[in-house]
Amino acid sequence: MRWALACLTLLLGGTADARPTLDEAVAQFRAVAFGDDFNAIAGVLLKRRPGEVRFGFLAGEIAALKPHATEIARAFDEIQELTGRRFVERKSDNPPFVITARNRKDFRSTIPAGFPDADEIARTSACFALYLQQSAGTIDRVVIVIGADISEARRRHCIQEEIVQSFGLVADACRYRPSLFCEADRHLTGMTPTDRLLLKTLYDPRLKAGMTETEAMPIVRTVLRELW
Repeated sequence: MRWALACLTLLLGGTADARPTLDEAVAQFRAVAFGDDFNAIAGVLLKRRPGEVRFGFLAGEIAALKPHATEIARAFDEIQELTGRRFVERKSDNPPFVITARNRKDFRSTIPAGFPDADEIARTSACFALYLQQSAGTIDRVVIVIGADISEARRRHCIQEEIVQSFGLVADACRYRPSLFCEADRHLTGMTPTDRLLLKTLYDPRLKAGMTETEAMPIVRTVLRELW
């Protein structure tokens, strides 16, 4: 069964991982769920609330994303299967989940005034996600910004990485490799089998939005062990 899953992953553009240990997977979960690259996320477990994820694309800024429509749909389908959150497109000026593309010179203008580390995010990123509204660990509003002027290969990685991370595994880490969450693995265009287990673990009902690291990690180990 695992061999079949690995083959399917390769066909879909991800990669088969080298079967990290359970301890490595737990360490990766801790790092990506509770780490913070730019000090913009509260130090609690983040999850999207149950129900629909209403998404949209900003008009006039998505030419760079059009060639990746199939990949975006694949990411949505996979995340829906792992989390139970269903994507529904909403054509409005202000949907709560937005994906857009901008040239990197325009990155700074997409970040609201007063947002922590805004200059560093704009200066160093090929893509990023802004968590603009959250309460008690529930992610309510996200804007994903993809560099329109980066290479197509990098853009494919960015799209998958930012969509997946916007569901609560927000930080980058390399406690095992390869991983979509590891900055050194930019060739990946999808989650590895172990990455999938981390996302599935996060959405186990025993883990509640807003839990502290101390509260969550014993449960994380239990859930991952069950899935292992």
